Amino acid sequence: MIDEYLNNNKTEVLLINNGNNEEYDNFFDEISKKKKCTVTKVNRNFGKGFGIKKGLEYVLNNYLNIGYVIFADDDGQHTPEDIKIFLKKINNIDDNYFLIGKRKHTIKTPIKNFLGNTIYNKILKYKYNFKISDALCGLRAIHFKNAEKLLKIQNNEFEFEVETIKEMHKYKNIIIKEIEVSSTYILNNKSNFSPIIDSFKLIKYIYNIKKQK
Repeated sequence: MIDEYLNNNKTEVLLINNGNNEEYDNFFDEISKKKKCTVTKVNRNFGKGFGIKKGLEYVLNNYLNIGYVIFADDDGQHTPEDIKIFLKKINNIDDNYFLIGKRKHTIKTPIKNFLGNTIYNKILKYKYNFKISDALCGLRAIHFKNAEKLLKIQNNEFEFEVETIKEMHKYKNIIIKEIEVSSTYILNNKSNFSPIIDSFKLIKYIYNIKKQK
């Protein structure tokens, strides 16, 4: 899959080893040997948001004169074709867009995932007036010049995705746009999102529900 992007002369790949066990080191070592492919390691997994910010820090400190930065989860939901849709899109827009994938659900989408996402996005629309259909989609893109804005976000866990949208809404010059992509829930390509446990955590986060002492 990675080789498909490395064949594009304008593309470089950065993989975040976000606190994985040592048993995966050989896998990352092999990838790091590929031309135009870099692996950066976070020794301890403090959450998805933390890993993304570490990746952004690496990009900002080591690259110059690049265009858009594309984020893609590694849980198998985002296919090479979906990422190519983003690659094509960023070549035809200016630098003030923040792109978010909008997964096209089918009969293959587990009902619990479909309902969880639907309900959660309706709550977000009610709470924050988000005009976003799929606020939890991990396939996103932001221009290099705006990437530093995401480092301001304090949250390090899965809520980072919602905080990102809230942060982007602060800037009138940034346009948030959804790009339709596939929804992959087959074989081992399953989301790490728990429809029950994580939905409760997200709702708790949205309404700032605190434990009673």
